[in-house]
Amino acid sequence: MPEGCLVALIRRKGETIVPRGLTELMEGDRLTFIGDAQGIEQLINKYS
Repeated sequence: MPEGCLVALIRRKGETIVPRGLTELMEGDRLTFIGDAQGIEQLINKYS
């Protein structure tokens, strides 16, 4: 995860989850990120 970026929300099976420190990601989760422009660009380039 680039510095300055956070997972803001997780969509899982129709539910919205606000992640906490021990929240585990599962296959099929859809993530919403927040962060600075450079960090978000790095995420897009890495995972698109």
